[in-house]
Amino acid sequence: MSELDFLDVGYESYDEFDEFVEYIKKDIDLSDIDGKLSLVGSLSDYETKNQFVESLDPVFNVVRDLGNLLLLSGGSNDVPFYVHLNDFCPVFLTTGTKTEDLPATVDTYLNNTGNVSRLWVGKKQMDLIRRSIVQKHPDVRIPYFTAHHSPTSEDNLDGITRPEFERTIQYYGEDGRRAFQEVKHKYGVFPTNVRFKKPNGFKFRITNDGVFTINTGISEPLSIIQSSIDRLREVKEKIKTSEYEEVENEFVPDQNLEMIEPWGIKLNGGLNRRDIDNFEANIQSRNWDFDLSRMNASFGDIPGFRAEIIDEKTYGRAAMRSNRDLIRVYPREHTTFSQFMRIYSFVSDHIDSNAQPVAL
Repeated sequence: MSELDFLDVGYESYDEFDEFVEYIKKDIDLSDIDGKLSLVGSLSDYETKNQFVESLDPVFNVVRDLGNLLLLSGGSNDVPFYVHLNDFCPVFLTTGTKTEDLPATVDTYLNNTGNVSRLWVGKKQMDLIRRSIVQKHPDVRIPYFTAHHSPTSEDNLDGITRPEFERTIQYYGEDGRRAFQEVKHKYGVFPTNVRFKKPNGFKFRITNDGVFTINTGISEPLSIIQSSIDRLREVKEKIKTSEYEEVENEFVPDQNLEMIEPWGIKLNGGLNRRDIDNFEANIQSRNWDFDLSRMNASFGDIPGFRAEIIDEKTYGRAAMRSNRDLIRVYPREHTTFSQFMRIYSFVSDHIDSNAQPVAL
């Protein structure tokens, strides 16, 4: 087993992601590898493998091309990675450290590659995952978690203590399962980083930016990654129905016409005044990398808003137009797929956790 080829793949080709997973589960003892295994999910808008491979430069070097599986090195420390294309929903695997190696490699790549989106795991989805694991594994422990409450959240629970204050809670303790329930009930927090530990089973951690760090047992986190990918694959399909094109103006030769087809986000609960009042603060909050260039709100019989969102990394713009139960999302000249995925994740996190993507 070489330092780069830390899963001892050699020159085997695993065209299906499930095949690669089965190989790891059957043939690799994670306790034998140097460091913890981290998995980072993503979704790609590229049409071909060559386009995706070209996008990896300059962050990564392709050490070995094995079809749908690539062995990579990245960063100044030549951190080893595998990435499986996984039907254009790439999954990165590495033993690099989360504090130093990942920010210099896969985080840099995902933050600056508009055609590849991070696998965002919303706060409600994180809580669903937590509950699902606890129900499935009654003996599982949660020895560590972080959780967050925002006073502008749509989830302000009745009766919580001082709901007007934003707060983040970090907790260490073998009674973390019970402690989380207590702080959620008291302070209205949702999980952002959770470590699960099942005796003689698995031990792994999940964060809401789609990073899974595995000590032992790979089956459970991989099933979560795949279900999260499947959930967001529909969003990708609806985003691809949108279109931006500039066509020649036969009447004014120096001014092209914009042809724009939006996609939509259907709201299960509808918009209310609170959603609109808090829109500006929430869209510019941490993690989203958005700024707001224009915002017009209306509070008549049907509350609504019109906004233009700027991606702080690419400076691409996207417009949002709402009525009671639908937000239309319009591309502009430099709008990226990653920007659209973040807009959907933002709506799911701050407006309606049951929002559904739709083609218009």
